[in-house]
Amino acid sequence: MRSIIRKVSFFWEDYSGYIKAVAIILLIGVAAFLFFTYGDKDDNLKISKDAKGVTASDAHHDANNNQKKGYNKLEDKSKKGFNKIKNGNKQDKAGDLDRESLMYVDIEGEVKKPGVYKIKDGDRVFQVIAQAGGLTDDADLSSINKAEIVTDGQKIHIYKKGENSPRNGGDPIGDQAGKININQADESKLQDIPGVGPSMASRIAEYRKTNGRFKTIEDLKNVSGIGDKRFESMKDMITI
Repeated sequence: MRSIIRKVSFFWEDYSGYIKAVAIILLIGVAAFLFFTYGDKDDNLKISKDAKGVTASDAHHDANNNQKKGYNKLEDKSKKGFNKIKNGNKQDKAGDLDRESLMYVDIEGEVKKPGVYKIKDGDRVFQVIAQAGGLTDDADLSSINKAEIVTDGQKIHIYKKGENSPRNGGDPIGDQAGKININQADESKLQDIPGVGPSMASRIAEYRKTNGRFKTIEDLKNVSGIGDKRFESMKDMITI
């Protein structure tokens, strides 16, 4: 045993330099082998993991974007649908209001284009005259009240100068079988109605000026001082 140890010792002393060199070369070779063999795999694995991570992140991000876009599109469609219904309702209501407010009036006499014209609630005589092309040169302006509010179905007659008009003693416009038109008669003519004196005639004229035409003869009871009993004595003598 001692001889073996002595031989190994002599061998190490003689060849230790060579042995160390070989050992170093082997270590370098092993290191190089490990680097080229497993280093690339680690890098590829890392790159693959990174790529997968990016892809997953991108996919998640894209999914969120698509979800948001889908939600936005649905929201836009909902808004458009709601606005369409809303606008449709508005148009329907506007159409109903237009149909309710449209009326017709007949104008004749000294206008350039006599005829039946479409009007709206609240329109006045001067607006109807404008639709009829305006007055002729022979029109008697004293026979009309251009600021008067017109009503549905009303007949307006524009008298000629010198013609027998309400202002110069003729029967009021729309007179029926001797009845007095409470919308057209002046204060003097109103006093021909039974039970109407100067004071009452003035109140009727003032009411007409403030509230517009009487739409029915019963509206005369809205004038102060005219109750059911007095109206009964008037109704057979008046018209609108």
